[in-house]
Amino acid sequence: MKAVFSSFGGIVPRLSEHSLGNLNARVADTVKLRNGRLEPWRSLCPFPVNPPLPTAKSFHVHGCCSVLWEENAVQAAEVHPDWGRFYITGRTNRLEAVEVDPCTCKPEYYYVGVPAPLTPPVASGPEMCSRIADARSYVYTYENKWHEESAPSPASNIVRVDDGTTVLVTGIALPPEGYGIVKAVIYRASTGYQNADGKKQTPLTDYLWVGEVEFPSTTFTDDITISGLGPAIETETVREPPKGLQNVCKVDGITQLAGTKGNMVFRSENFQLHNWPVKFDLTLKSNIVHMQCLDQKLYVTTDTIPYVIDVSSCDDTKCVPVMDVQLNLPDISCVSDSSSIITPFGMIYSSRMGVVLISPDAKWHILTARWFSEDDWLKVAPETARFGYWEGYLFIITDRVSFLLDINGDPYGDMKMAELTTLQHYFRDGAPSDLHLQPNGEMFILQNGELFLWNKGSVWEKFFWESKAITGGLDAGASGAIPDATQPVGTTWTPASAKIKTALTEFTLSSPPHTRFTRMVHDEKPFRLPRIGRHTYFYFSCSGTEPVEYVTLGSSNFTVAGGV
Repeated sequence: MKAVFSSFGGIVPRLSEHSLGNLNARVADTVKLRNGRLEPWRSLCPFPVNPPLPTAKSFHVHGCCSVLWEENAVQAAEVHPDWGRFYITGRTNRLEAVEVDPCTCKPEYYYVGVPAPLTPPVASGPEMCSRIADARSYVYTYENKWHEESAPSPASNIVRVDDGTTVLVTGIALPPEGYGIVKAVIYRASTGYQNADGKKQTPLTDYLWVGEVEFPSTTFTDDITISGLGPAIETETVREPPKGLQNVCKVDGITQLAGTKGNMVFRSENFQLHNWPVKFDLTLKSNIVHMQCLDQKLYVTTDTIPYVIDVSSCDDTKCVPVMDVQLNLPDISCVSDSSSIITPFGMIYSSRMGVVLISPDAKWHILTARWFSEDDWLKVAPETARFGYWEGYLFIITDRVSFLLDINGDPYGDMKMAELTTLQHYFRDGAPSDLHLQPNGEMFILQNGELFLWNKGSVWEKFFWESKAITGGLDAGASGAIPDATQPVGTTWTPASAKIKTALTEFTLSSPPHTRFTRMVHDEKPFRLPRIGRHTYFYFSCSGTEPVEYVTLGSSNFTVAGGV
């Protein structure tokens, strides 16, 4: 008689041990199972950080530079590779732009938006009473280093002067700190004419460009004639992003940012990331926890119902379609910016029922339903969950345990053959506080204030895989078991020989509470097991850094000689 394990499965915490499938594991830690073998992962590879920040809890990698923060939930949004800066929320109560020096990797922070001046300028000049005198009024705006311009100040007093007469404009207020504002732009009122119907001209008054003042100067001398005035002001309706903005993300396909505050969703104007007009404000019924962007859709989780908001229409006259999931699936984790993530399949976050996937059509799926019941899930502290997605694997990290779930199959179905393992040995120095997938496919992990690349180290991490209990009788497996074509491994005998295909692994046979036999196996030859007595059940385990192709247990060397 013999029992053959030609492939290996993961753990299923929600099932009792006697209900596990034939290939399921009692323990599967730091082991790669996608190829049906027991295989190791590479170690973490340190990524240089300058300057280091041992207390860091969140990070962003911008080009070749990494920026770390002490705050838990700093969320970053990249715009374009040539934009020169990225945007963050969570460090302060403002939306911020971050410029990174490519040589030193030192970040500089600026508040996004350009506040309008609060005080009017003062105009002074020789008063004229002639019929051709021009009645002038002035306003000014602030302009930052990226040529983003604010709404105008209140209008100045009116002066009547002849065309070309010098007018002194004073009272230009110095700008507030932190916005990167470098100058004031001066406009003056002028009246022209516009053809209304081709027969009649109607007077048209607007504020036209006059000149600029570089700070710290706060005065301007206007001797420009009417013919020398520039274009009309275009920033009357410009609005700063609201204070307290969170969950910043970039809307795909256009150059637009989105963010949330309370139960409201805000968006910037396309190509005007400093301008967040009122026309885009959207109010939801519940308080927002997280928001992610994918394919011009905003995925929003709240303390009640998730939403999917389609912002693909550029027509301001149309309503923005808002789809709710129609099921109470509140988001319960907000300890990190990776407490929710976006994947090619939709948004992933933590609820009381398990890890939830919200698809683009506002359908929900409990990704962990097969592995965790609601009671099981609540035991792992899901309110502390952080997530990462890499090559079809979902990282599920909490303050109590770290899991790796292979969702490379069908995330919208039952994910047959998907495997769940733990990463306790891999993260033995502490659970990651933040995880991010870069556009180049690299997974960055922040652990104990240090930054690492996942699976890029020079050494292999030691895995440990232990079988389910091998008992008397036939083990048909339960309904939740992984389907397989292997013969049932139930037995009424105690194995006397074994054969393992591996270069080197530590093989252990036990019948709790005692370990009966341990040996380093370094070839494919059958070997005898010592007399370990008859027991109602026993386990075997493999541990090491070399792949294990199969394990065969039999009643003699002749029985196991044929391998699989």
